[in-house]
Amino acid sequence: MTHSLTYVSQATMQFSDAQLKSLSLAAQKRNLTLEITGALAYSNGWFIQVLEGDKAKVKALYEAITRDPRHTHLTIVIEEDVAARSFADWSMAVIRSSQTENDTLRNVYHIARRAESDEKFDSVDALHAFIAPPRLAIQGNF
Repeated sequence: MTHSLTYVSQATMQFSDAQLKSLSLAAQKRNLTLEITGALAYSNGWFIQVLEGDKAKVKALYEAITRDPRHTHLTIVIEEDVAARSFADWSMAVIRSSQTENDTLRNVYHIARRAESDEKFDSVDALHAFIAPPRLAIQGNF
């Protein structure tokens, strides 16, 4: 059984494309070592990240992430055991959405509300809700 943890957080600064690439490369290297897969999306100062793998490793990684000063207000929105990984081919996919700030805030609120009330709302649903239209630029594995 694979453990999946999805959280949202607020960045303490705006991230440039170069900073996101650097973050992605470090995450990919670390995640390959830990056998963790997942996705990270960024929009207007907000992150959503999905971590998948061994439960103890995912929880330990999340605890380390909570100490990272580049973001604050970390909130787990979904944590569950799943039959299969949703991002098995990605040590860390990075997605940058170019939606408006209001769209981002609306989507973060929507994710929190759905996660509280809908048992069928999973990590992929949360990621899709975060990067909902109008526009999406996928940067993938660097």
